[in-house]
Amino acid sequence: WTCFFCGGLSAMARFAAGGRRWKAIFYVALIVAALRNEAFTNRPSFQSGAPKNTARAAQKTWREVHQEAKDLETRLREVILESNQRVRELNKMFTEKPSDNDSKDGPGKVSTLGLGVFQARAERLFPDVEANPPVLAGEMATSAPIVGKYSSSPSCRVPARIFPEQMQGVDDPSASTEENELWRTSVNLLIETLDPLWPEAEERVRAVMMAEFDAEQRRDDRVGNVRKRVLKQMVLANEGMRTEAELDEILTVLQTDKRLLKYLGLLQQCCFEAEKLQERLTRRQKEFASAGSASAKETAEEAVQGVYQRAKSLEMRIQACCSAAEDLPDTYDAMANVGDFFAKLNPFR
Repeated sequence: WTCFFCGGLSAMARFAAGGRRWKAIFYVALIVAALRNEAFTNRPSFQSGAPKNTARAAQKTWREVHQEAKDLETRLREVILESNQRVRELNKMFTEKPSDNDSKDGPGKVSTLGLGVFQARAERLFPDVEANPPVLAGEMATSAPIVGKYSSSPSCRVPARIFPEQMQGVDDPSASTEENELWRTSVNLLIETLDPLWPEAEERVRAVMMAEFDAEQRRDDRVGNVRKRVLKQMVLANEGMRTEAELDEILTVLQTDKRLLKYLGLLQQCCFEAEKLQERLTRRQKEFASAGSASAKETAEEAVQGVYQRAKSLEMRIQACCSAAEDLPDTYDAMANVGDFFAKLNPFR
């Protein structure tokens, strides 16, 4: 525009010198009109109008709006179904009272007469965890929180609500009038379907949160107490060897690693029996202290020794379970890696 302006002034001077003033006036009018046009295009009102036209041009057709609404309906129904499934699962958790009775394949019983340990049948090293799964088995039985585990997952996340005013479209120029009318009608029907789905989905997610809270309460009342008892026996058996924090991590590994399920069953069984032996040992010690005659003291001493030997045997087993939780996962992983390595070398696979 500057060059054009200067050129216009130069032409005006030449034309004025030649007596052609009307042409000079014409060029000046062109320059003024061009400058006014540039100033007008830079005005705020003109600039603010451009995005409106762009937004209008980018507005979605009724078919595109229908597809988005259909996707929302699918997502909301998935949230409702997933929430209902999670509520059913949570309501079944920790409904049975755990039993600390020895399994039929458990260790030998201590004589009620205090005469040591007798074996009514051959003792299995590991209990049958398939027939009698350990109470503490599974991630849910650990001390990890249950509240928020499902309700905060993406599968239970309700999408942001969209109101009918936001589901508006324009006719598709490439479609016929009848097609556009059908898409518009379909969108309106979907809006009516979507409207009650949002509160229903939100209600089901709230039901999941309540079910999580109830499940955690049941776990703390039932399984949580069992876990504390087992951890206490682990601390007593590992005194001076492992800290309570380390033993808590070891117990969590045994609970969550399915490859170590038999060690968890053995640990739980030994801890339950150790509790009973500790009570019996205390009672036998009192009997020994109150025994009057020499023969009574001898009998009481034998009873104490028998219970003590069994308690020491359980202590060693508890320590072995802890060592298994520390060493075996890495060993199993290494063996799996070796197996995968040789499997890749197999040309017939």
